[in-house]
Amino acid sequence: MENNQNELQQTIEISDLPHSQGLSFSTLDGYLAHLRSLAPQDRPYFEEIAPSQFRRVTGRRAPGTEEDQTVYTRQQLLDQFGFEE
Repeated sequence: MENNQNELQQTIEISDLPHSQGLSFSTLDGYLAHLRSLAPQDRPYFEEIAPSQFRRVTGRRAPGTEEDQTVYTRQQLLDQFGFEE
């Protein structure tokens, strides 16, 4: 029974995420890869800067503004977007 529950948890997909373009994702990694693929369209994405540490990267910025330097942990992103490890 435990294996069946684990399989069910792994197949849960999350929808209505920012910039998901109507897609659903079952893992944080899949969602982050999707965001990264939208970078050429000037969409924000998360770049891994160290193991399990990410920084939000935005596209063009207004002159004189700085990139957000906030560092997010993997767990923070999991919680923020509703994924489980």
